[in-house]
Amino acid sequence: MNKYNIFYVDDSPLNLEVFQEDFSDTYNVQTCNCSRSCLEKIIKARPDLIILDVHMPHMSGMDLLQKIREEDIIKDIPVMLYSVDDSDENLVNGLSLGPEDFLLRSMSKAHIKARIDSRLDSFQKSLKASRSFMNVTLELNDYSVKVDDQKVSLTLIEFKILDFLLKNHETRVMKEELIESVWNTVNVQPRTLNTHLSNLRSKIKNAGFQIKMNRNNQILLLPQKGEH
Repeated sequence: MNKYNIFYVDDSPLNLEVFQEDFSDTYNVQTCNCSRSCLEKIIKARPDLIILDVHMPHMSGMDLLQKIREEDIIKDIPVMLYSVDDSDENLVNGLSLGPEDFLLRSMSKAHIKARIDSRLDSFQKSLKASRSFMNVTLELNDYSVKVDDQKVSLTLIEFKILDFLLKNHETRVMKEELIESVWNTVNVQPRTLNTHLSNLRSKIKNAGFQIKMNRNNQILLLPQKGEH
């Protein structure tokens, strides 16, 4: 069985060495001791799990977590924060940023491994998810799309638009709601969305439905002619 890949960021070479010794038999462990320079390495590695030391100079683990969540290609990778500080305030501040778990250095090796395995298991189960509607199937793990059993190549933005529309196919989606979900902001020109919708329509002609926008700026999925 292949080992899971873990990326551990800590400014302490000793902590990195100890973690390698404790867990390299179980996982493929990649490390980095500079929080400012590791983001590109994480993007390149695309690990199964990221562990961040909370207290680092230049950029804290919490700040690095925020940057990870801003990168589309790695934002869904589970992140665990690692700290010597078990104060209630520190835990609340850390968990409010959305990591999957919070590890303490006082925990035993067995305890840490159990927490890591639990997060890896949950993440791998989520990767098997797919979404289907009429003739369209989205594989959420690798962003692949099939329309009428034929593979279709979509950009990441097109995939996000289609995923949001399929997820909400029983409702009329407001244009602003779709924009905020896809771009994480409402400051997107209407013509930008219209261009992506036009390109998407041309790529999924055999979907069994049409993407329509009414005069109230509501987007809905309507059956194609001949579909029942």
